[in-house]
Amino acid sequence: MNFKKSLLFLTGTISTVASVATFVSCGETDKEGKIIRIFDNSFVKDRQAEIEKAKNFDFNTVLLTAGGTVQDKSFNQSIWEAVLEHYDQIEKTTNLDRVSQETNNQSELIGKYKNFLNGNKNVWILTGFQQGQEFPKFLKQTDSNGKKYSDLLAEKKVIIVAVDWDLSKEDKDLIKAGHFISLLYKTEEAGFIAGYASSKFLAYKFPNDEAKRTIAPFGGGHGAGVTDFIAGFLAGIAKYNNDNPTAKVTISDNNINIDTGFISNDKTATFINGIVNKSSLVLPVAGSLTSSVVDAIKKSNKDTKYLIGVDTDQSKIFSPATVFFTSIEKHLGRTIYQVLTDIWLKKEDSKFLGSFRSFKLTNPANATVYKGISDDFVGVSNSTVADADKVKAQEFLNEATADFKKQIQANPTNYKSVLGIPTMLINDNDAKDNEKASLFHFDNWQTYWAFHSRFIN
Repeated sequence: MNFKKSLLFLTGTISTVASVATFVSCGETDKEGKIIRIFDNSFVKDRQAEIEKAKNFDFNTVLLTAGGTVQDKSFNQSIWEAVLEHYDQIEKTTNLDRVSQETNNQSELIGKYKNFLNGNKNVWILTGFQQGQEFPKFLKQTDSNGKKYSDLLAEKKVIIVAVDWDLSKEDKDLIKAGHFISLLYKTEEAGFIAGYASSKFLAYKFPNDEAKRTIAPFGGGHGAGVTDFIAGFLAGIAKYNNDNPTAKVTISDNNINIDTGFISNDKTATFINGIVNKSSLVLPVAGSLTSSVVDAIKKSNKDTKYLIGVDTDQSKIFSPATVFFTSIEKHLGRTIYQVLTDIWLKKEDSKFLGSFRSFKLTNPANATVYKGISDDFVGVSNSTVADADKVKAQEFLNEATADFKKQIQANPTNYKSVLGIPTMLINDNDAKDNEKASLFHFDNWQTYWAFHSRFIN
């Protein structure tokens, strides 16, 4: 599927791990031989005193990925490192305390859920948009005794942590209160910052060469977990072009491909080589295809081609880091660690849990936690471009971030409308109307984009 524009616009394996150290020791190292971590755990020590005094809710955790590996150098790995950090801190380090499982096919997920109910894992961290399609089916099924699995979740005292997906209100109501929390990330906000700052960077690099001020975003699928990055990014570009009419940037193609898939093959290699050849900056929102973009940039032998990473700071795990202008980050590790810790502590007032209240508390409640820049759920990574340009690149990122926060302060209820950023639908009709179209109006080009995704203006 493509986002189409008019010509005027922008011309079953299981791994158990004894400790964080054990897990990361098998990972990659930097030039100095230090282990590369995805999860920044610098804040973890701040909660040690609270944990030592706590009356806690004991639980055993399983991380289940949908169509992705745990050691993916990005999304899942940062979550798993956070899980291990939590268990190290509470001094539970046996293999039985936390387990990770991977699936290669969406059809495997329901079988996994059933197996978990037969085991002792009572906190399930479920990642990947496919879970949002399969989990509702599971809730409505019954076991051999005629009991609904939605009821068995409560009987088994299970808490579901849905990462980057949610249930419709109808499906969420099937789960008893205090057993479900969804974590959603406003990546369109960080995407806007990256779009504005990267446009300014290209204008700085190529002030007199409009042909080189070209950008190419693409996505692996048309779900909101992909298109929110791209939508915010394009809104940032549009705002920059409106502010700087004599130094505009352009999108390299009349179509934006948002259906490349997430696995490298001959077809994706040809596609990626093509967009790298005609663009100065690429935003790939397609899982492992980031690696393919890095390879294509290296093969081009040009030191003025860049990309933007997603989910985590991808400059940490790809070489050379200098090709990354920034990364649009979901602070996955931070939020998962804090959510696990606050559930374990039986916290009743937590910004990370939102309105969620565990079944262990009075007045339990399920919740969707949907946050962005203001709550440190998302952000942009520091630039790692070559030293000659790094100061300027970081300056542009800092300015764009500061300006965005000013807009939030000035327009707390409608800052997205002011900036032209679409909002992701997260309840009610989102699962039923996955192709709801929205129209973006960009500047005075009188040009529109039809976004076939879960966004509204």
